[in-house]
Amino acid sequence: MAAAIAAGLVSSFAQSSNVYSVNVVGYINVTTPPGFSMIDNQLSVSNNTLGDVLGNANSGPVLQDCQVLKYDKVHANYSLDVYDQGVPGWADAITGNPSTNRVAPGVGFFFYNARTTNIVLTMVGQVPQGTNTVPLTSGFNLIGTPPPVPLFLRSTNGFPAVQDMQFLRFTNSTGAGGYDALLVFDSGDWYNAVTGNPSEPQPGLGQGYFIYNPGSSTWTNIFNVQ
Repeated sequence: MAAAIAAGLVSSFAQSSNVYSVNVVGYINVTTPPGFSMIDNQLSVSNNTLGDVLGNANSGPVLQDCQVLKYDKVHANYSLDVYDQGVPGWADAITGNPSTNRVAPGVGFFFYNARTTNIVLTMVGQVPQGTNTVPLTSGFNLIGTPPPVPLFLRSTNGFPAVQDMQFLRFTNSTGAGGYDALLVFDSGDWYNAVTGNPSEPQPGLGQGYFIYNPGSSTWTNIFNVQ
């Protein structure tokens, strides 16, 4: 995965002056192998529908029959959208109507690559600046890091880690994806649930992930491009 934020600009966390550029446009390239990848949108574009975010991420023939699965927490399942050049674009797999699903910055989702080779998704939009919030309700949340930077999930980045919180990431580098070892927050630090060794999660650029929250909270992160 690779990302670039408007050539020549330097990203940083908010300083005491809180001075930052406005409406900075950037792009993110996310490489997805055949099969499923868990990704997220880290840039804001229009209404952040699938058509806005992924409509021009690659050519129509490449995206044909690719899928997006968005976690529906209320019903404990996934909504399914499929790319169909005949629509044209992203369509609800049940009704066939143009998709109305939104994937704003901070929302993670599964992308299914229907091709036999890698697809590079180029997502273009405005860099989320200032205060960004991601709700972490009780139970599993499929989220992403709102600004386009790889952040450790720690208190200095505003992340509200609490006892027994869990981090679960799906990785697909060969076309045969699977979940990494579960990380658990215990006694003030993150640990690998299998080995017991300290292991602090740092999601990559454009990477979605599950957070299991034993309670309910909000991740408030401050990010500015100077």
